[in-house]
Amino acid sequence: GETKAFVYLMNVSIDGIDMSIFEQTYEIVVKWFESRKKGDSELLNEIKVIFLGNGDVGKTHTIARLMQDGGVPPKSFTGSSTPGIIIENKEYLIDGQNVQVHFWDFGGQDILYSMHRMFMTKRTVYVIMVDARNESKSQQAREWLNTVKSFAPDAPVMLVINKNDQNPGVTIDETTMMREYKNNLKRIVYMSALEDSKELFRSNFTDALLNIIRESDVL
Repeated sequence: GETKAFVYLMNVSIDGIDMSIFEQTYEIVVKWFESRKKGDSELLNEIKVIFLGNGDVGKTHTIARLMQDGGVPPKSFTGSSTPGIIIENKEYLIDGQNVQVHFWDFGGQDILYSMHRMFMTKRTVYVIMVDARNESKSQQAREWLNTVKSFAPDAPVMLVINKNDQNPGVTIDETTMMREYKNNLKRIVYMSALEDSKELFRSNFTDALLNIIRESDVL
């Protein structure tokens, strides 16, 4: 069976912790506990957007463009694999309200896959990214969709087929996938985080993400 732990932190007991958390880096452990400090009911005009996907699908580059309002990341951006978890924050005006959006970028390494569920809540939007060049992209998409469905059954998801500049005309069976994951999957977007213009990135990706936030009960 699954092993659990019972620990004390600053005179506060927390049970039901997956033992795998103690095998992770200090940074990940801290961020996991920080994410539990205030319950979802206390959040005000904040939303968490978690990016999920295998390594090297473009999650970090996409978030870098979001931070530049769709523009190209600065030259200092390395684009190297994410070591652990990186959180970027940006404010958007949504339905007349200033909303703080927290972009969570998980590393794609296998060791981190068990950590994702620790951060998953229904008051979160998920962006699942797959590589348009990968023949297993539909299978990978379903694996991540099943993960979200298991731990956040009604949470909104945007599926992104990235790097379509390297596989023009790429498609997946949208009708079947939308039917299979009707409670989660809200949008399917095809894009190139590397090559799309600022205007195209904003209209294709950013606007779709903000519309999901508007339409979903996540604020």
